[in-house]
Amino acid sequence: MKLYNKWLQTRSDVDLNKYKKYKNKLTSVLRNAEKLYYSNRFNEIQGNINEAWQIIKTILPTSSNKGSISEIEAGNNIISDKKTYL
Repeated sequence: MKLYNKWLQTRSDVDLNKYKKYKNKLTSVLRNAEKLYYSNRFNEIQGNINEAWQIIKTILPTSSNKGSISEIEAGNNIISDKKTYL
């Protein structure tokens, strides 16, 4: 944050490059740490599919409309009544 604030004050290319270099390095370190964490977690629960899926669900982004379907096109017809296509 200090490097970014310094760049905001000076707007120099040198400060911008320092900030970008540090930001990219930090992003890389965080991604590697996350990969290592999940790799270790999956190794710990090897063979337990339920716990594996619990971890996977925490990793995946959530959606407010998880797989809900409002309409289906069947041939030339558009069906919007769930009872019709369930």
